[in-house]
Amino acid sequence: MTTKPFSIPTPIAKRYWFSDGLTEIGIGLGFWAMGGILATLGLLPFLWLKIMAMPMAGMAVSLFFPRAIGWARERWLPLQRPLTPYYATLRHQLWGAAVILPALVALAIIYAQLSGEEASLLSPTLWLTAAGLFFAFVPLALGFSTGVLRFYMLAVPLILLGGLLGQATADLWLAFLAIWFFTGGLFVLSGTAALMRFRQAPNP
Repeated sequence: MTTKPFSIPTPIAKRYWFSDGLTEIGIGLGFWAMGGILATLGLLPFLWLKIMAMPMAGMAVSLFFPRAIGWARERWLPLQRPLTPYYATLRHQLWGAAVILPALVALAIIYAQLSGEEASLLSPTLWLTAAGLFFAFVPLALGFSTGVLRFYMLAVPLILLGGLLGQATADLWLAFLAIWFFTGGLFVLSGTAALMRFRQAPNP
């Protein structure tokens, strides 16, 4: 009885979970779905419906979109390459820091220019700046855990958008929704670009 010799697949023979972009598209569509529910909460007739809408919607989105991603991957992207996970390395994380640091410096400069009420804890500028940072943690966390450098690039405009909206408007709700939908749009665009590049790549 003979056994196959153990061999490590070459990078070309690997198909990574994030290479086809479908996961990002699913995340972006999930943001849009939740943002749409947030935007229409005021139309619900009863208070208990408004309280229950977000957790119920969150459960539905978390159940539906992963299954939809898997269905789309099996239907349109046959498993011609083995699926292996990404692994973050120190080099990838250092590259991520190099991408994010200039955005944080720009944000610090914006905040340093605030004065008086603008710099108080109740300031819309401060809240929206914090919102931009909060949403940027989503692609940042993905970047640090997977080593996918393009996720760091998604965090940069989110960080800057929070600071810019904080200076441009005092309407916290509309600005928060704008950041929410913008986050979804960034993920959809990034995933679509990755999907197009993946489909054009030759199979081993």
